[in-house]
Amino acid sequence: MTISNNAVHEFVNVANKHLVENRGIAIEREFQFCGGAPMQYKCAVAFADVSHDEDFNFLITRSFYGFEHGKGESDGETGVLKTKLDDTAKS
Repeated sequence: MTISNNAVHEFVNVANKHLVENRGIAIEREFQFCGGAPMQYKCAVAFADVSHDEDFNFLITRSFYGFEHGKGESDGETGVLKTKLDDTAKS
């Protein structure tokens, strides 16, 4: 199954509309955590999608992270950082 960026945008729109209209939640800011291949971070579509936060009438903060598959240049650093954060959270 392939999901387009337009579909993801619509899924987020439907979810936010449900929270506001059916649950009575006032959204002031939304944080989105996005994972994927390193090339997605450099993709114009990913950054263009962030520019659509005016569609939702609140600020959106999007954070990109690595999956640690061990195939990319930064995967070693990401793995070390994740391990340190996990150890800190558990202590």
